[in-house]
Amino acid sequence: MHDSQQISELICKDDEVVYGDSGYLGAPEQDAIKSNESFSKIKFRINKCPSSLKNNDCYKGENWDRSIERSKSSVRSKVEHPFLIVKRYFGYCKVVYKDIAKNMNRFNLLFACANLLMCVRANRNHAPIVG
Repeated sequence: MHDSQQISELICKDDEVVYGDSGYLGAPEQDAIKSNESFSKIKFRINKCPSSLKNNDCYKGENWDRSIERSKSSVRSKVEHPFLIVKRYFGYCKVVYKDIAKNMNRFNLLFACANLLMCVRANRNHAPIVG
């Protein structure tokens, strides 16, 4: 089952904005979202399909639709980057369903390592300042 069919269970009641790719285009129109008061107040910023963003060849200015979609994607990429590190660099693509607590411990450790890797890449290797 695709995540877009379970969107009402994926978002929290205190969320204000939800970003998603083009697979979630119909999410705001789902009955579970419309019927819930807290979910109906959420702003959905869903990317459009790239093929639907056409521009006239003779127009030489800025394509505002593409720049808006690019800004939505830049927000999503910050959230999805740790998942790329965990899957590609640490090789954790499939979950072992033998023990859920063991899987959660692995996820916590892998995402902590992904955060450390991103800090090292950003040259943030000094100790945090605690005030």
